[in-house]
Amino acid sequence: LPGLFTAGIFSASLSTVSSCVNSLAAVTVEDYLKPLLPSIKATGSTALTKSLVLLYGLACLGVGFLAQYIGGLLQAGLSIMGIAGGPLLGTFTLGMFLPAANEPGALAGILSGIISSAWIGFGQPKPKPTPLPLSTASCLNMTTALPTTVPTHVHFPYMYRLSYLLYVVIGCCITLVVGCLVSRLAVSLGYRSPHSVSPDLLTPIVAKCLREPHSTNDVELQQTMLKEPLETKKLVED
Repeated sequence: LPGLFTAGIFSASLSTVSSCVNSLAAVTVEDYLKPLLPSIKATGSTALTKSLVLLYGLACLGVGFLAQYIGGLLQAGLSIMGIAGGPLLGTFTLGMFLPAANEPGALAGILSGIISSAWIGFGQPKPKPTPLPLSTASCLNMTTALPTTVPTHVHFPYMYRLSYLLYVVIGCCITLVVGCLVSRLAVSLGYRSPHSVSPDLLTPIVAKCLREPHSTNDVELQQTMLKEPLETKKLVED
């Protein structure tokens, strides 16, 4: 029974990890490498994808070795999800709420968010979580006050004393701030996005604010176009 249980865990984890690794490699090749290498052939693209699968697999193994520095299973899972999910949330929020955001800003924001969150999550030295006392000895009628010492974590760096539940917030905020600043800097340096922002890709409140000036201009243009034939017709009749 223990062997069957272990085999089930390994099969489930390997199937999930393999699909994620293949998806990462495919997205990297299609969205990032093919625009840089437009003349690449199918065989070269396949070889590049397989190489990226190997690299991402080695990265997953490295994260497995780093997991020993995180803590328990729940803390490790939430830490990894926070390190990866916080910057991703910040990138989507940046794109939905800020029409002025552009590609350099989004890329710089998500990279800085991931690096900062990973530095806080995997950095050392970290204080070990103190387990709560579970003993029930002398709990019936024990009124004697005993001196106790509470361990302090002040000597640890402040960033490493943050809770792993805050990694999402930290990654999201860093991504938003860096994304806004880099987008503004890119525009001031002359960067122009090759694609116009569609209001359908923004949150409804921001999209409504963008549509109102365009809709007003469209109505004025339609009224002008309707007036011109009438004025021309009157001139012809006169």
